Amino acid sequence: MWFYMMQLKTNRLFIKPPNETDLSNWFDLHADPDVMYYVSGSCQPDTIKRWMQADISHYQKHGFCLGSVFEKTNNEFVGRAGIVFLNYDDAQPELEIGYILSKKHWNKGYGTELVKGLIEWGFNYLNVSKLVAVTHPENKRSQHVLEKSGMRFAKRIQYYDDQCDFYEIYNQG
Repeated sequence: MWFYMMQLKTNRLFIKPPNETDLSNWFDLHADPDVMYYVSGSCQPDTIKRWMQADISHYQKHGFCLGSVFEKTNNEFVGRAGIVFLNYDDAQPELEIGYILSKKHWNKGYGTELVKGLIEWGFNYLNVSKLVAVTHPENKRSQHVLEKSGMRFAKRIQYYDDQCDFYEIYNQG
């Protein structure tokens, strides 16, 4: 059983567990075709509601999830980020770092800041020796963020309906 309450803060951002008040932000984020270009899945409101419910359930069960990301200075919504069991499947041991940022917040270093913060938080608060991330093989920006954060390409995997690149990092502490 996990007893960690995810309240991650970085220099400029914070992640909070999702709730229904975040739904309009999530709709706007996932309605942008540029943001969703490499992300599998529909942008329909019912799908986004299911994603949010999956994260709320994951958080209630495990104390961590993909939460809502905000800027510290003005509480502006930035995107989603966090750690979940790979494919939301807690019958297997892999914990996945994930993030998706609104286009307005690209090229600010937020992705790297979040991934580094999640790596540190994951190794400090979860009893794991490895964290993983999955990205589309053509998503060079995401790969750059993962590599800049210390993660390394391990293999290509089947992830939902796509072939994806699987990255990992081991706890050196």
